[in-house]
Amino acid sequence: MKPTDNIEVVTCLVKLRFDADMVDSAVQLLLSVSERIEAKAGCQSCSISREALESNSIRYIEIWSSEAEFTPHVQSDEFRNVLAAMDMCCEEPSVVIGTLSGRDGIAYLMDLRGRLD
Repeated sequence: MKPTDNIEVVTCLVKLRFDADMVDSAVQLLLSVSERIEAKAGCQSCSISREALESNSIRYIEIWSSEAEFTPHVQSDEFRNVLAAMDMCCEEPSVVIGTLSGRDGIAYLMDLRGRLD
């Protein structure tokens, strides 16, 4: 893929908020499956991070090559653990699933910046 080629991916973005005593357990649960998820065909990325300004909040992101690869994953044992982490939340998690399309690469950013100069 050239750096300026169009890309289209399926993303699953989940923001989870926990009581202070549950956040470490939830992180461990998500970490326990993230490598297996990332190793699946079609998964481009699976990441877990803590929010800088909200220490009891976790951002969980999966990026998939296509909906055809994401859909069966949602029915898998690994994703069941993601749902279990969601059940541990102290409030309903924010879940955004959708298709993103656009351009990829630093070369494209530099091209855009050049248009502004």
